[in-house]
Amino acid sequence: NVHQYINYLFPSSITPAPVSVPRKLNTQTMNH
Repeated sequence: NVHQYINYLFPSSITPAPVSVPRKLNTQTMNH
């Protein structure tokens, strides 16, 4: 809950590009 609250306050500073890249890799591995 706290993590989501922090992401809500600072989404750009805590979830930059480096976070979206691993997610894309995870989705690709899930699809394969």
